[in-house]
Amino acid sequence: MSIRVLLVDDQALFREGLRTLLSLHADIDVAGEAGNGQEALDAAEALRPDVVLMDLRMPVLDGVAATRRLRESGIPARVIVLTTFDDDDTVFDGLRAGAVGYLLKDVSSDKLVEAIRATARGESFLQPSIAAKVLAEFNRLEERFAAPPSAPGLVEPLSERELE
Repeated sequence: MSIRVLLVDDQALFREGLRTLLSLHADIDVAGEAGNGQEALDAAEALRPDVVLMDLRMPVLDGVAATRRLRESGIPARVIVLTTFDDDDTVFDGLRAGAVGYLLKDVSSDKLVEAIRATARGESFLQPSIAAKVLAEFNRLEERFAAPPSAPGLVEPLSERELE
């Protein structure tokens, strides 16, 4: 059974290159392409891909909004952000919207294929530099909300679920 992938990027040449690259793998089928977030939603509804490779900065509807709407629609496709932007706000916006993976466009083709396969199996996949940002933010939040050692009992530390 092949993994059905939807390519979403406003640059046609980039989509064409991805399609060519992914066509070299028998277990991956590029089901369709979209040039903006609204086209992505329409294509996802019609094509029911397993994985969506989503750029973030696009006209009409950006990738963050499209990812959020895709998740809210109930379509079970899993989104991997594939972008050039790695600033904290952009990373966290994409992940909060529902992306389960985050890769930069300078990723190797082997890692991209690995991410698609992992995502199709229900796993998450973060490029190491992005994972470091997520862990740093998690640690920052944990420190912010944990009880100060000098005031036991005054503030209860948050549970793991509350930290999520």
